Amino acid sequence: MSTERKTGSIARLTRPSVYGFIHCQADQRDYFFHQSQLDNCTFGQLQEGDVVSFVLGESPRDGKIEAQEVRFDHHDAPPGTETRAQLGLPKPRRNARRS
Repeated sequence: MSTERKTGSIARLTRPSVYGFIHCQADQRDYFFHQSQLDNCTFGQLQEGDVVSFVLGESPRDGKIEAQEVRFDHHDAPPGTETRAQLGLPKPRRNARRS
C-alpha cells in the first residue's frame, strides 16, 4: 500500500469494542480503524469530529483496506470544548467521603 498520508475526521467510535471509522473527505469513503493503529493518542482521547491523519493498509485479519498509523491532529470543535483526556489532564478525583 501507499505511504501517502490522508486526512479525515472521526465519523464513528464504537465503545467498548475500541474501533471506529474515519471519514476521508478526499475520496468520500469511511475507513475502519482499531485502537492498535493509533500512534500519538489513546482511543479514550478521541471524539467524533476529531481530525486525524492516516495511511491506508491491508488488514492482517481479513485483507480489507483499513486506516493504519492513525495520528490525532486536532479537535474539530470550538476552542475550550476539548476533553480533559485530549488536553492530557488526569481524570478528576472524587471527593473523599467525610466521616
